[in-house]
Amino acid sequence: MTQRLSEPKDDLISLLVREQLIPGHIEQSDVVQIAFLLLVAGNATMVSMIALGVVELLKHPSQLSLFKSDPEKWTKPFVEELCRYHTASALATKRVAKVDIQLGGKTIKAGEGIIAATQSGNRDEDVFPDPDVFDMERKRGKEEALGYGWGQHRCVAEWLARAELEIAFGKFMSFEDCLRQRNMKFG
Repeated sequence: MTQRLSEPKDDLISLLVREQLIPGHIEQSDVVQIAFLLLVAGNATMVSMIALGVVELLKHPSQLSLFKSDPEKWTKPFVEELCRYHTASALATKRVAKVDIQLGGKTIKAGEGIIAATQSGNRDEDVFPDPDVFDMERKRGKEEALGYGWGQHRCVAEWLARAELEIAFGKFMSFEDCLRQRNMKFG
């Protein structure tokens, strides 16, 4: 960050410095945190989600066969179910109440904190029938998985992450061909 402050380049960190830090909209520590989220957190979660997706396909041979039968058709539903079943970030979400509220029959007073395990929402039986079953054929309604947060706290990179997963798994059959050429068994 300090390097981009003295020697700006044509990159995202320089843009943050130029457009947000220098005018005083954010502080240096904010730039460092944003850069960390962009460069490290996004990469780590993506690597994990790709690995978890491969594991799910290996654990469910019938879904692997279905996926292989028409990757173009099944990539998007597979990624949607992957994001529901394996929350992109399994970290609990910490929040502080701004006003007194009632939640689940309990009073949370202004200033008190809560820890919400967002991944538990993705296993809500009232929303997702058989929530502990990975099923890329799951019939979906208007509900959305909460792995990327919700509302104003929703991850700004969610759609980028989903697109990256769809590209990765859309190319999955090419990967399988590569493994076959190396005499590795896959599914």
